[in-house]
Amino acid sequence: MYTVIVGADGSMVASVVEVITQNSNLAHTLRILAPTEYCGYDVRNFMASLEYKTPESGSVGAETLTVSEEEYKEYVEYLFPIKKAMTTEAGNLVISMSFVANVESDTGESDPVVLKTQPADIMITETDGWSGDLPDDTLNAIDEKMLELQEMQGELKNMQDHLNNNKADGLMYEDHELQLTANGEPIGNSVEVTGGDGSLAWKEV
Repeated sequence: MYTVIVGADGSMVASVVEVITQNSNLAHTLRILAPTEYCGYDVRNFMASLEYKTPESGSVGAETLTVSEEEYKEYVEYLFPIKKAMTTEAGNLVISMSFVANVESDTGESDPVVLKTQPADIMITETDGWSGDLPDDTLNAIDEKMLELQEMQGELKNMQDHLNNNKADGLMYEDHELQLTANGEPIGNSVEVTGGDGSLAWKEV
């Protein structure tokens, strides 16, 4: 995971760096570790958001972050899947964090407190080769077909598993009833065997 640590001074420093390719979507997870106490406040009581600005157009966006259930050492952990909106442009994606909460003052009134971090850069690597020359709608069509094929493969596997689990591979005779079995479990309808002394002779073939 691409990991960024928030320092006590508000700096954001990458401790684990991954190559993030342009137009990738949900392929990488951004892990942010912030100190539990920041600027004298417990950030676990604050709503956290990730703000970003794209490299070329300067488009800005914000995403709400959720605190992980388990803390990492003395840090609060936030995990965020990096979306395509953040990777559409190659270059340095600028990120920063905000912590917002209404904090009760000494007078008993609630005052809005906003904590900010310094910005940090995440490099978005440009795609190489012919794919960069195709229009966006063509790339989207290829991506959609790949997703459709993946879904079809999943459906075929489910069908194969169902057939394997329900394919007759034996017989069971009990209480004058003959029953097909699959993996030791009865399948289909049983057949009542009448007449005779109630016993069957098995012949190996």
